[in-house]
Amino acid sequence: ENAANTKYLGKIIEVDGKILGIKEMSGSYQLTFVDEMAGVTCLIDSNYAVQQKAEILKIKTGNYIKVKGQCNGYLSDVQMDRCVIAKDR
Repeated sequence: ENAANTKYLGKIIEVDGKILGIKEMSGSYQLTFVDEMAGVTCLIDSNYAVQQKAEILKIKTGNYIKVKGQCNGYLSDVQMDRCVIAKDR
């Protein structure tokens, strides 16, 4: 965990995986998914959600997607914020 934090914490990273859940929270969206190594929770805040609303509404549980965002470390899952849906998903 310490080595991963040193390498990724605060940096913009790109991850992909299978969507387990989508939750709307006051104009923001929280996406929960798994990649090949761990669970990932991504927050698409309301500023980005407005710009990507059409893409967000297409996402369904079970879809595979790719997102980019800032890594905020690891709690029970890898935590990311300032996320956007990658165009080449």
